[in-house]
Amino acid sequence: MYTILIVDDEANLLEVLAVALENMGYGTVTAETAEEALAVLEEREVHLVLSDLRLPGLSGRELMEKVKAANPDLPVVIMTAYASLKEAVEIIKEGAFDYTVKPFELDALEATIASALRYYALARPTSPCCATSGKSRRAAPTCSSPANPAPARKSWPRPSTTAARGPKPPS
Repeated sequence: MYTILIVDDEANLLEVLAVALENMGYGTVTAETAEEALAVLEEREVHLVLSDLRLPGLSGRELMEKVKAANPDLPVVIMTAYASLKEAVEIIKEGAFDYTVKPFELDALEATIASALRYYALARPTSPCCATSGKSRRAAPTCSSPANPAPARKSWPRPSTTAARGPKPPS
Protein backbone atom coordinates (compact mmCIF):
# COMPACT_ATOMS: atom_id res chain seq x y z
CA MET A 1 0.00 0.00 0.00
CA TYR A 2 1.26 3.46 -0.84
CA THR A 3 1.65 5.89 2.06
CA ILE A 4 1.05 9.62 1.65
CA LEU A 5 2.44 12.22 4.04
CA ILE A 6 -0.03 15.10 4.35
CA VAL A 7 1.40 18.37 5.70
CA ASP A 8 -0.92 21.24 6.59
CA ASP A 9 -1.30 23.54 9.58
CA GLU A 10 -5.11 23.34 9.37
CA ALA A 11 -6.06 20.37 11.58
CA ASN A 12 -9.53 20.04 10.02
CA LEU A 13 -8.13 19.80 6.49
CA LEU A 14 -5.55 17.24 7.65
CA GLU A 15 -8.29 15.05 9.07
CA VAL A 16 -10.56 15.38 6.03
CA LEU A 17 -7.73 14.63 3.59
CA ALA A 18 -6.51 11.67 5.65
CA VAL A 19 -9.98 10.11 5.71
CA ALA A 20 -10.56 10.79 2.00
CA LEU A 21 -7.21 9.30 0.97
CA GLU A 22 -7.69 6.27 3.22
CA ASN A 23 -11.08 5.73 1.57
CA MET A 24 -9.24 5.78 -1.77
CA GLY A 25 -7.02 2.95 -0.55
CA TYR A 26 -3.90 4.84 0.58
CA GLY A 27 -2.15 4.83 3.91
CA THR A 28 -1.68 8.29 5.43
CA VAL A 29 0.58 10.04 7.90
CA THR A 30 -0.03 13.65 8.92
CA ALA A 31 2.11 16.53 10.12
CA GLU A 32 1.19 20.11 10.98
CA THR A 33 4.62 21.61 10.26
CA ALA A 34 7.47 21.01 7.85
CA GLU A 35 9.69 20.12 10.78
CA GLU A 36 7.25 17.38 11.87
CA ALA A 37 7.14 16.15 8.28
CA LEU A 38 10.94 15.90 8.12
CA ALA A 39 10.90 13.86 11.35
CA VAL A 40 8.28 11.51 9.83
CA LEU A 41 10.43 11.10 6.72
CA GLU A 42 13.37 10.08 8.92
CA GLU A 43 11.28 7.43 10.68
CA ARG A 44 9.31 5.80 7.89
CA GLU A 45 8.97 5.37 4.16
CA VAL A 46 6.37 7.43 2.37
CA HIS A 47 5.62 7.41 -1.32
CA LEU A 48 4.27 10.94 -1.79
CA VAL A 49 4.31 14.23 0.12
CA LEU A 50 1.19 16.40 -0.12
CA SER A 51 2.08 19.73 1.49
CA ASP A 52 0.55 23.13 2.00
CA LEU A 53 2.72 25.95 0.68
CA ARG A 54 2.28 28.27 3.66
CA LEU A 55 3.27 26.58 6.90
CA PRO A 56 4.52 27.94 10.23
CA GLY A 57 8.32 27.73 10.43
CA LEU A 58 9.71 26.18 7.26
CA SER A 59 7.45 26.73 4.25
CA GLY A 60 6.13 24.00 2.00
CA ARG A 61 8.64 25.16 -0.61
CA GLU A 62 11.52 24.76 1.85
CA LEU A 63 10.17 21.35 2.84
CA MET A 64 10.11 20.34 -0.82
CA GLU A 65 13.74 21.45 -1.25
CA LYS A 66 14.82 19.31 1.72
CA VAL A 67 12.77 16.33 0.54
CA LYS A 68 14.22 16.56 -2.98
CA ALA A 69 17.77 16.87 -1.62
CA ALA A 70 17.33 13.65 0.37
CA ASN A 71 15.17 11.73 -2.14
CA PRO A 72 14.94 13.27 -5.63
CA ASP A 73 12.41 10.66 -6.82
CA LEU A 74 9.88 11.27 -4.05
CA PRO A 75 6.98 13.23 -5.57
CA VAL A 76 5.85 16.36 -3.76
CA VAL A 77 2.47 17.94 -4.52
CA ILE A 78 2.08 21.49 -3.23
CA MET A 79 -1.34 22.80 -2.15
CA THR A 80 -2.18 26.46 -1.63
CA ALA A 81 -5.14 28.75 -1.15
CA TYR A 82 -3.08 31.65 -2.51
CA ALA A 83 -2.53 30.73 -6.12
CA SER A 84 -0.48 32.60 -8.66
CA LEU A 85 0.58 31.31 -12.05
CA LYS A 86 4.12 32.64 -11.60
CA GLU A 87 4.52 30.84 -8.27
CA ALA A 88 3.07 27.62 -9.69
CA VAL A 89 5.57 27.64 -12.56
CA GLU A 90 8.47 28.35 -10.18
CA ILE A 91 7.50 25.56 -7.81
CA ILE A 92 7.15 23.04 -10.64
CA LYS A 93 10.56 24.09 -12.00
CA GLU A 94 12.04 23.61 -8.52
CA GLY A 95 10.86 20.02 -8.42
CA ALA A 96 7.23 19.77 -7.32
CA PHE A 97 5.31 17.08 -9.14
CA ASP A 98 2.23 19.29 -9.22
CA TYR A 99 0.65 22.36 -7.68
CA THR A 100 -3.00 22.39 -6.68
CA VAL A 101 -5.24 25.21 -5.50
CA LYS A 102 -7.47 24.95 -2.43
CA PRO A 103 -10.33 24.32 -2.35
CA PHE A 104 -9.92 21.44 -4.77
CA GLU A 105 -12.10 18.67 -6.06
CA LEU A 106 -11.19 15.30 -4.56
CA ASP A 107 -11.46 13.66 -8.00
CA ALA A 108 -8.82 16.02 -9.39
CA LEU A 109 -6.59 15.47 -6.36
CA GLU A 110 -7.01 11.70 -6.71
CA ALA A 111 -5.93 11.89 -10.36
CA THR A 112 -2.88 13.97 -9.42
CA ILE A 113 -1.92 11.54 -6.66
CA ALA A 114 -2.36 8.50 -8.91
CA SER A 115 -0.19 10.13 -11.57
CA ALA A 116 2.50 11.07 -9.04
CA LEU A 117 2.57 7.54 -7.63
CA ARG A 118 2.87 6.03 -11.11
CA TYR A 119 5.86 8.32 -11.66
CA TYR A 120 7.35 7.27 -8.31
CA ALA A 121 6.85 3.58 -9.10
CA LEU A 122 8.71 4.02 -12.39
CA ALA A 123 11.55 5.91 -10.71
CA ARG A 124 12.11 3.31 -7.96
CA PRO A 125 13.80 -0.10 -8.36
CA THR A 126 10.73 -1.87 -6.97
CA SER A 127 7.25 -0.65 -6.22
CA PRO A 128 5.74 -1.18 -2.76
CA CYS A 129 3.14 -3.62 -4.00
CA CYS A 130 5.63 -5.77 -5.90
CA ALA A 131 8.39 -5.67 -3.29
CA THR A 132 6.94 -8.60 -1.35
CA SER A 133 6.84 -10.77 -4.45
CA GLY A 134 10.42 -9.85 -5.33
CA LYS A 135 9.40 -8.80 -8.83
CA SER A 136 10.98 -5.75 -10.32
CA ARG A 137 8.47 -3.13 -11.34
CA ARG A 138 10.46 -2.50 -14.49
CA ALA A 139 9.67 -6.04 -15.61
CA ALA A 140 5.94 -5.57 -16.26
CA PRO A 141 4.36 -5.52 -12.79
CA THR A 142 1.42 -7.76 -12.20
CA CYS A 143 0.36 -6.07 -8.99
CA SER A 144 -2.23 -3.34 -8.83
CA SER A 145 -3.13 -0.49 -6.50
CA PRO A 146 -5.14 2.73 -6.78
CA ALA A 147 -2.11 4.34 -8.44
CA ASN A 148 -1.18 1.33 -10.52
CA PRO A 149 -4.38 -0.30 -11.74
CA ALA A 150 -4.12 -3.55 -13.62
CA PRO A 151 -3.62 -2.66 -17.27
CA ALA A 152 -6.48 -3.32 -19.63
CA ARG A 153 -5.54 -5.59 -22.50
CA LYS A 154 -6.03 -4.03 -25.87
CA SER A 155 -6.14 -5.81 -29.15
CA TRP A 156 -5.18 -3.47 -31.91
CA PRO A 157 -7.07 -3.79 -35.18
CA ARG A 158 -5.10 -5.30 -37.99
CA PRO A 159 -4.62 -3.08 -40.98
CA SER A 160 -7.14 -3.67 -43.68
CA THR A 161 -5.71 -4.23 -47.12
CA THR A 162 -8.79 -2.52 -48.56
CA ALA A 163 -8.25 0.53 -46.39
CA ALA A 164 -4.58 0.66 -47.35
CA ARG A 165 -5.36 0.60 -51.08
CA GLY A 166 -8.35 2.89 -50.90
CA PRO A 167 -11.74 2.38 -52.51
CA LYS A 168 -12.11 0.39 -55.72
CA PRO A 169 -12.37 2.48 -58.88
CA PRO A 170 -15.76 2.41 -60.60
CA SER A 171 -16.04 -0.27 -63.29
